[in-house]
Amino acid sequence: MSTYQIKVEALKPFRRLPDPHGKSSNIKNVVTSYHILPSAIIYLLLFLISFYYLQFFTNEIAFSLPRYQFLLFGFFCKIIMYLVMEIGNRFLIFFAALIFCGGEYDRNEWHLFFKNPWMSTSLKDFWSIRWHQLFREIFVLFAYNPLERLINNKIKPLLGKDYQKIGIMLEKIIPTIGVFFISGIMHEYIVYTSMYQFWKPGEQLLFFILQPVGMFFEKLIFSFLTLPKWLGWLWTLMYLSFTLPLFISPYIKQQPW
Repeated sequence: MSTYQIKVEALKPFRRLPDPHGKSSNIKNVVTSYHILPSAIIYLLLFLISFYYLQFFTNEIAFSLPRYQFLLFGFFCKIIMYLVMEIGNRFLIFFAALIFCGGEYDRNEWHLFFKNPWMSTSLKDFWSIRWHQLFREIFVLFAYNPLERLINNKIKPLLGKDYQKIGIMLEKIIPTIGVFFISGIMHEYIVYTSMYQFWKPGEQLLFFILQPVGMFFEKLIFSFLTLPKWLGWLWTLMYLSFTLPLFISPYIKQQPW
């Protein structure tokens, strides 16, 4: 790889540089760096209000809440984590554009991490498009693609012509589970190294494994039924809310507020 190609790959989560092979679009959407400040300030105010609200809770109070209230509290904590990432993303673009781009930036080049995740109408929509895709390239290269090749080259030939439908199903299921498995291991490592005293082995991994399980279930249901978007939105919200305590519990126990 050339130096420029390495730079393109390194910055891909934050900035979409022109393709070294000239395949990038020439369409531009240039605005001043100050264009992103209002939304950054709004997210910052929401974060400060939410963070102030958390001062009324200790982790003992949080874990003594009734089940449904704890689910709401965990979801609220996750929203705060989301706000932190949104704030960092917006100020990163603001200062980078100010310092390196003469006070202007191309919105097709500097992209936001999130795409309105609260509008997700399915788990696939949430994880594949609307939630941040910072590690997408890594997961695809090191988990999805190798597992897909394994199924194609080794498993499907063993099944024979009569069982090719099973092979096609495995080709879709196994690589997806592999991606979430790697993500779960990564988050286990993060919790283990940053808050070991609150680490419960397997919690993070179970949360991420449950996501493809939910995705395959919704695909099965949606293939037979055409659900209105509001019902898909409600399903996504409920599934994430009920599985979220597995992910958020160590962060609540740490009580970072």
